[in-house]
Amino acid sequence: MNKEVGLNFKLEVEEIFKEAILNFKLRVFLVDESEVLLAGECFALSFSYDREGVDIGYVESAIDGGFLFHRITNFIGMSRFSSEDRLFYGCPEDTVGGRVRASLRVVYSGLTKRCVDILSGDRAWINALREKDREVYKGLPVSARVAGCLSSIWCEVMGNESGNSTGDQAPLGER
Repeated sequence: MNKEVGLNFKLEVEEIFKEAILNFKLRVFLVDESEVLLAGECFALSFSYDREGVDIGYVESAIDGGFLFHRITNFIGMSRFSSEDRLFYGCPEDTVGGRVRASLRVVYSGLTKRCVDILSGDRAWINALREKDREVYKGLPVSARVAGCLSSIWCEVMGNESGNSTGDQAPLGER
């Protein structure tokens, strides 16, 4: 828990996204006290916060076996979310925790109502963005902590599918 802010971010994400976590079989990982991953089999959504609210990232496996990060907050906020989603912000208490909770409610509404393709792991939306502007949507390297979380998921999922967990499996995106 971030004592400075009085917020257990992982718990907040789990509580607000509980239906999506169950429906899309997502796993929750704490990266640090201000970042949480909701991970599917071949992608993850990264939620981090600061004093103003929540930032959303999309993490995918790269051809080289690593992972690429795409900041998607503005993309989905402007092109996918509606005014109906934004109403969930309401009038939060004037604290970092209040603004973060309000932002998470907006993100939950928008993702579950208008971004089911993203939640389900469909990559068509990111591939379409790359076709429009490959340089902008090439992705950035992820932190070592995020890579560690995602690598553990990959090994576990692949180990369960193949009957071993030696780490000799193909990257997530190639399954």
